[in-house]
Amino acid sequence: MSPDDAQRGDGSEKAIGTPDARGRLTQVKLFLSNHAWSVTTVAMFIATILTRWRGYVRSHEAIYLLGPRCLAEPGFLSNDISWGTLPPTTWLYDHMLAPLWNGLGDMGIVTLGRAAFWLLTVCSLAALGRSMRLPPWSVLAGYAVWICCGQTLVWCGSPLEGFQPKALSYPLFYLGLAYVIRGRLIHAGLLSGLAVVFHIIVGGWSCFRSSWP
Repeated sequence: MSPDDAQRGDGSEKAIGTPDARGRLTQVKLFLSNHAWSVTTVAMFIATILTRWRGYVRSHEAIYLLGPRCLAEPGFLSNDISWGTLPPTTWLYDHMLAPLWNGLGDMGIVTLGRAAFWLLTVCSLAALGRSMRLPPWSVLAGYAVWICCGQTLVWCGSPLEGFQPKALSYPLFYLGLAYVIRGRLIHAGLLSGLAVVFHIIVGGWSCFRSSWP
């Protein structure tokens, strides 16, 4: 065998053993096609972290953490006029977070809550988009524009403001709408009712929209 033949043989073996650029592109397209909604959800979650994360406890987050702290530390603000008796509107929220106070503290609870809430939010929006039969890319593009432009679709506060009671109501609202579109009204009603428990205004709007013909 001549050196030229050996060189040509090595090149052919390398070409056979390594997928070409067209083959890799086909594999990427196939992966995106089979996992379009998963990729969309992950991309929305990353976009949320990049645009909404803050390395401190925001003022509204700190206010809503007073209730859980009062339950975890009975002597805290026990003689205060406003917080001596906890408001019933945040009863479930306060009792959910109170056991976490001594172990995590305010920043730990906020970090865990933001991650869980943001993930639940993007998953619920993806479920809503899927129920509406929207292309995944359009949901991602719309979400990117919405979150980068100040979340201007609501008048009283923004859905993504940090971890607080209404942070749990909005994803339930979106999931309720998704179930309405699918014709599963019992599930939609249960989710809307749970949204009311966390935040009466957002949950009330959820009930109104879920019952709209």
